[in-house]
Amino acid sequence: MITLKKVSKTIVKHHIIKDFSLEIEAKKITAIIGPNGSGKTTLFRLITGLYRPTTGDIERTLPTERCFFLQGNEMLYPILSGKDHLELIAKAYQPKRSIDSVTRLLQIDGFINLKVKTYSLGMKQQLLFAMALLSEAELYVLDEPLNGLDLLVSKQIKQHIKRLIADDKTVIFSTHQLQDVDELADVVHFIKKGVLVEADNLVDPLTDSYHLQLEKQLTDEEKQRLLACETIKNIKHMSDTEIIVEIEQQTIRLLMAIFSQWNINVLKLTLLAAKTMYNYEAIYGEEAASD
Repeated sequence: MITLKKVSKTIVKHHIIKDFSLEIEAKKITAIIGPNGSGKTTLFRLITGLYRPTTGDIERTLPTERCFFLQGNEMLYPILSGKDHLELIAKAYQPKRSIDSVTRLLQIDGFINLKVKTYSLGMKQQLLFAMALLSEAELYVLDEPLNGLDLLVSKQIKQHIKRLIADDKTVIFSTHQLQDVDELADVVHFIKKGVLVEADNLVDPLTDSYHLQLEKQLTDEEKQRLLACETIKNIKHMSDTEIIVEIEQQTIRLLMAIFSQWNINVLKLTLLAAKTMYNYEAIYGEEAASD
């Protein structure tokens, strides 16, 4: 769909993107990951045609008119209403779906007629995503689409992103929430100071860290049996109703089966650290900690 070949971008003598080669796969969700100032937004502007490369080539099989670039909320007009923005998108993209169908789908009818200057950060992000959906584009480039959203709205937006792929669309996105990357992305690329981190420098950790919250307390005997289990070796923390364990992905099913046999319901299973987080910390180190 889009191929970047040795692309560089210099702005006022600052080399922001450097010798960048990348192929964006159609009908997949691609995550571009990096700390602030790594060049993600500039890369997105190159992909969508807002910037021309200083050197190198960008090949597209899709016209830029069939792309939608969800930028930061600074692109919104404070004196216009949310609906005014959607009407602008409707005029530009001529979609088949109606504005009302999108506002109902995203449940934003309650504030869509208010001026944007009255919006919270989360409301602005929901409006931006509504503009993206209304466009009915083929390629969606989403710069921090989940920024400022509460957990429920974030979950809904992620479901809509997944549905785009089911409808044969292509999505590129960035986020600082690395668990969202593991949940959404088919392909992950890391960018560091304008340079693509080569796949050979990435690792695929054998274990993930999970937090389990249990419905009832473990007995002392059950705790000892877990500690003695050969396939569950790395329990980081264990209290009466909580466990943090570093475990192979396939082994988590065994642990869940053990609790089922003991008639202990797992109220919540949370993935604490997975592949993306592992690579992020390895690549960026102290830079990641201060981001």
